[in-house]
Amino acid sequence: MSIYHKGAKATQEQLIRNIAKLEMAFPKMQRDFFKILLERIDANNFSNKRLENAVNYVIDRFQYKELNVADIISWDKKINIYTHAQICNLIQKSMIKGFEDTEIREINETKYWVLKRDLDNL
Repeated sequence: MSIYHKGAKATQEQLIRNIAKLEMAFPKMQRDFFKILLERIDANNFSNKRLENAVNYVIDRFQYKELNVADIISWDKKINIYTHAQICNLIQKSMIKGFEDTEIREINETKYWVLKRDLDNL
């Protein structure tokens, strides 16, 4: 599950700031590229945090001459979610100590558990 599964869409201020960062980092990219990128960011419901993290990731690690929209849109952080039965199974197999090693998350009114160690590694 994406850690960005909830949250408001990126604000206009955040969009402007991050597109400006990309324009400075990739000055050879055409203006139309950024128009398409903005459209895809909106269509993919990027939150402020996901947008900021995606842009920073690309700026820090991109090694090619030309940037692609997918280089930003496809960026995401994911974490495993578990049912109650799956957590009980992990406890039984001594893979975790107990429920104190987990946190509950509610998705569509259903409870799931995530491992605290996975959250620490974000």
